[in-house]
This record gives sequence, structure tokens and C-alpha cells, in this order.
Amino acid sequence: MPAPEERIERAILLSRGEKVMLDADLAVLDGVATRSWSRPLSAMLSSAFHPAS
Repeated sequence: MPAPEERIERAILLSRGEKVMLDADLAVLDGVATRSWSRPLSAMLSSAFHPAS
């Protein structure tokens, strides 16, 4: 079931001129716990900034 467009638009924030969404809002839209949504993202960002030698 897709999230209503209005709900998504309300969740978009403006930070330093960039449109962003909080991980909690993304998790709700995806239907999972925030922790479940944030862990893979953290791992991806960590590997992007610390590539294997």
C-alpha cells in the first residue's frame, strides 16, 4: 500500500537549502522500525567513507 503523497510532502524538511527526511519518517513510510531502516544505511555510509584497503 503506497503512502499518501500528502504524508510524504509533510515529512520533507528543509535543512541548509536541501530537502531531507528523517529516518523515522522514512521507516514509517516503509513500514519498518526505525532501527531496521537505519542499520543498513549506516553500514552503507560507513563503507563509503572507509573503503577496504
